[in-house]
Amino acid sequence: MGVDNELKQELIKLPNYIEKGFVSEKLNANI
Repeated sequence: MGVDNELKQELIKLPNYIEKGFVSEKLNANI
């Protein structure tokens, strides 16, 4: 159960990481 909870937490964070990755890629492309 504890492991499953941790996995869910990571899945919730994942979209934020992806979004930040896209944003930083765009910023780097503009530079």
